[in-house]
Amino acid sequence: DGAVERIRQECISYPYTLRRNGRFVVFNVGEAKAAALKAGGCELEFTYTPQPRLLSHSSIVNLPEDYGEELVVAVAIKRLIARSDTYEALP
Repeated sequence: DGAVERIRQECISYPYTLRRNGRFVVFNVGEAKAAALKAGGCELEFTYTPQPRLLSHSSIVNLPEDYGEELVVAVAIKRLIARSDTYEALP
């Protein structure tokens, strides 16, 4: 996918290390917010926070501070991700 390749190149140009076992994931933010609210009662916020040379950067805020609750939310979001929506960090 062209958008994933642009993000991959952007990350390579920034001081991030991409590894062969790393992945980029595409998912619907609205579905992720609904899943987090239903599973863990937390209202996640996804905020576009571009950085110099890394214009695709976004932040996820309002994660639960309790590890157990955070894990529940993470699992709920992971269940939304289809294998076809994952891309290798390095092809």
